[in-house]
Amino acid sequence: MLLSPLAWWLGLEQGLTPQAAVYLGLFTMTVLMWLFTLVDEYVPPLIAVVAMLFIELVPARVALHGFYSRTFILLLGVYALSAVVVASGLAYRLMLWTLLRLPDSPFWHRSALSLFGMVLSIVMPSSNARLALMLPLYKEMDASLATPGHSPQASALVIATFTGATLFSPLLLTAKTSNLAAFTMMPAQVRLNFQGLAWLVGAAVVALGFVLVHFSVMRRAWQPGRQAPLPVDRIARQLATLGPLRAPEWAAALAFVLFVLGSALPQWHQSQPAWLAGLVLVSFMVLGLLDKASFQSKIDWPTIFFLLCLDGFTDAIRYLDLDKAMLAALMPGLTWIDGNLFWFTLLALVVTMVARLALPVTAGMVMAATLLLPVGMAQGIHPWIVVFLASLFSY
Repeated sequence: MLLSPLAWWLGLEQGLTPQAAVYLGLFTMTVLMWLFTLVDEYVPPLIAVVAMLFIELVPARVALHGFYSRTFILLLGVYALSAVVVASGLAYRLMLWTLLRLPDSPFWHRSALSLFGMVLSIVMPSSNARLALMLPLYKEMDASLATPGHSPQASALVIATFTGATLFSPLLLTAKTSNLAAFTMMPAQVRLNFQGLAWLVGAAVVALGFVLVHFSVMRRAWQPGRQAPLPVDRIARQLATLGPLRAPEWAAALAFVLFVLGSALPQWHQSQPAWLAGLVLVSFMVLGLLDKASFQSKIDWPTIFFLLCLDGFTDAIRYLDLDKAMLAALMPGLTWIDGNLFWFTLLALVVTMVARLALPVTAGMVMAATLLLPVGMAQGIHPWIVVFLASLFSY
């Protein structure tokens, strides 16, 4: 309990403004609540934002910055799209159709699970949600192939499922909630250049390396002694039982294609992916695909509040010029970086790992990006590279 007042006192002693010193005390309190898991992870930044508003530490436009940013609409739209894709049955139908069309071999069985997870990464900003959706499909495939328990084949299916759900987390803007939170910290022009699928284009070299390594391992490792065929007839009957595409599935498919193409080709519509996500959201509401009950239960409101409060909490750092004070204190000891990307990458690895060990996953990545961005920009490192490194190392 004494650490927060101590941080406030030390801030004053180091010449910080009274407002910055108070923020330092709030920051310490928030980190301690995360560190010792005193409450759910979305509560500490909410407490900090309310405290900043109550004592008028920063203007409301700063503390509530996340709630009127495009990230709010983007999160709502992406969660709505993922909810309708799952609830309509489109995701399950797509998986069955994929299994029927791909060659019947162990490599393609594993690849189907991995590719399905990668596609879900476009619309599901939570690897846990993707794993939850893929788990029944994994169990169905495992049972269909009759793989022995603890066998190499069973291990390969588990690894393919997990990797498919998590591989693209740092490689797509919408694949991880912390990416969306850190996205708002970058300068406006940088955000325009890396919105939508442009994030994946920027990470293309890393993405290609990840994909090649993953599929090479899937092809060569955990080979079964006897190849068990998929029960193609049973899968075909399951697909036939579903019948033709229903209206909700058509709507979900069209919305998915619209969002993906719109994010990849913003020059076609002269708009931003966040507004496309908003269009998808209101379209589902008008069509009755996202009713009041679904809007309450299918949207991850704690995560949204967590990210938006975290946005305002970190935005206050820039408003109070704490980033400049941090630079003034740290830069004399960071001259060894000298604008070199390799040395900065090592610094990003250390900072992100320490933050990740002390804080929850999302908060750790966002706090690492908050600390690294001023340092990186002062060293001439592109802001997107700084955020991407924090996302990659908090994998």
